[in-house]
Amino acid sequence: MNAQLPAVLDESLLPVGELPPQNGVRKLTVRDHLPYDARVLICQLLGQYHTTTEINQVLKERYHVAIHPVNIQRYRHHPKWALLIKQFRATYLGSIMEIPISHQVVRLDRLERLYQKAMVNEEVGEARQILQDAAEEMDKTKGPRVIYVHQDIVQMNTVEIEQRRVAIVDRLKQLGGQDAIREASPSVSEATT
Repeated sequence: MNAQLPAVLDESLLPVGELPPQNGVRKLTVRDHLPYDARVLICQLLGQYHTTTEINQVLKERYHVAIHPVNIQRYRHHPKWALLIKQFRATYLGSIMEIPISHQVVRLDRLERLYQKAMVNEEVGEARQILQDAAEEMDKTKGPRVIYVHQDIVQMNTVEIEQRRVAIVDRLKQLGGQDAIREASPSVSEATT
């Protein structure tokens, strides 16, 4: 049994009488225990948005074990591990800003350099594609337009409301003509009588 085990795998974690499969990767069962550092690694990888398949690949490479994807997902819901995952995620997201390619200015600068190189090499098709990529990069920042409207809550009587409605209707007519206003909407004074 000792000759077939990888040096990284702790023999005490193997159930008595069970040998690893021939490819050297052993599937863990409920009664098996994963080393603490492997559990922390799972939390770190979950915190960095890795998939269960990617996590299993890392576990196979480092610990020569495989875990069912459902068991990996359980770490997200365990109180102890969920807190660790949140901490790893906060660190990971904070460190993203240190990566130069995560900044739009850097990406656009690199696209500019690629464009200049393509123009020097007279690669018109490549230059056109780079210009399209730069335009898409700029469009990403536009996003949906959000307009904030500040409204004061004002106490008004019926006459003041009617005067304001008439002023708004007149302004809309100036801006959009007759089609901009539905004349069928009753005025406040007509609705209250």
